[in-house]
Amino acid sequence: MDVDNNLANSYVEKNDLLALKVIMDVYKGRVDRLSDMKSKTISEQIFRMAKEGKMLSIFCNFIDYFPKEFQPYLKKRCSLTNLYLEYLKTISKELSTEGIEHYFFKTIKPLAYDMTDIDVLIIEKKDTLTASRVFMKKLGFRVVSKGTYSLTFRKTINGLDVDIDMQSRISAGTFEYISISEMKRTIGEIGYIKNGISLLRPELELAIITGHSFFKDLAVSLADLISAGYLIKTADKKTLITILKHNKHMIMPFSMIYYLTNIFKDIFSDNLQSNPSDKCSTKFMLLTQHTLNQLRKCNGRITIPLFLSIEVYLKTLAILIEEHRYKQLLEIVKMPQSRGVKLFFRRLGFLPQEETIRI
Repeated sequence: MDVDNNLANSYVEKNDLLALKVIMDVYKGRVDRLSDMKSKTISEQIFRMAKEGKMLSIFCNFIDYFPKEFQPYLKKRCSLTNLYLEYLKTISKELSTEGIEHYFFKTIKPLAYDMTDIDVLIIEKKDTLTASRVFMKKLGFRVVSKGTYSLTFRKTINGLDVDIDMQSRISAGTFEYISISEMKRTIGEIGYIKNGISLLRPELELAIITGHSFFKDLAVSLADLISAGYLIKTADKKTLITILKHNKHMIMPFSMIYYLTNIFKDIFSDNLQSNPSDKCSTKFMLLTQHTLNQLRKCNGRITIPLFLSIEVYLKTLAILIEEHRYKQLLEIVKMPQSRGVKLFFRRLGFLPQEETIRI
C-alpha cells in the first residue's frame, strides 16, 4: 500500500530523526542498551515500543522492514493517522464557518506519531451545542461517550473508526488543571493558525502534555517526550513562566517533564555515561535509572515512579488549600488513577470507604 504522507510531512520536523534513531537503534541490534526481553525478537521489540510510544506512523515509509505478521496492523494505523490529518482541515473549516473559536491540542506533534483521536477545545461554553450539531448533522458523527467536560464522537470512514474528543475544559477527569479563560486574560493570544488549522501556542501545548501525563495518565509516551523536548526549546520563556505562575500546581509536574526529556536525550546520546553526573540530585539519578529500565523492557510508555506521583499530588493539594480552591481540591482527591497513589490518599482518609484498595 502506498501511504500518502504529503500532509503528514508538512507537520514533521527534524524530531522524526530522533524518534527514528530511538527505534532503529534497536533494529540495528543495540539490544545491550535497549532490551532485556529475551523471549522477544528484535522486530517484536521495535513494534511494541513503537506501538506503546505512539510512534507507529514513523514507519509509514519503512513498512517492509517489519515481518509480514505486523504489516497489516501497521498499514492500518498509518492509514488512520493520514486520514486524521486530512480530516483536520474539514473539521476546522466547519467549526470556523459557524464562528466557533476552537483549538486542536494533543493532536499535531512535531513528528509523524500514531494519532489515535482528535482533541479539540471549544473555548466558549455556549458554542458546545453548536459544535455538537456540526459533528453530528454536518459531518455525520455519533456520540459514543460523555464526560464531565467532554463528548466523544465517532464515525467510520473507509472502514476506519475516526474519534473526535470535544473538550470544554483543559482537565483530567473533573480536575481543571489549566484555566483557558485565565490564560486568555494573562497571555493574550492563546493560539495560532497553521495550514488552515487552529492550534494552541507551544507553551500551552507543553502545559497540557505535562498535566495529562501527571494528573491523568501517570505515564508519558515516547511521542510526548519527543514533542515536549521540542516544545521546551521553542516555547517563549516569559509566556511559560506566566502560565506556571497562574497555575502553580503545574510547577512540580513541569520540572519532572523537564527531567524526563533531558534523561531521554542523554540515554540516546552517544555520550551516555554508565553513571549519571555526581552533580545530579538523587531524584534525578533515580528517575534516570527508572527511565532506562522502562526502555530496556521496550515499554514505549514510561510510567511515572510512585514517589514522584505522590509528591506531585501533595504539592498540588498544598497549593489548592493555600489558595482556597476547595472545589478543585475535592475534585483532585477523587481523581488519582494509580493504585499506589490511591492507596496513599486512602491512608490519609481522603478517599471514600468504598474506594478501598485491596492489596
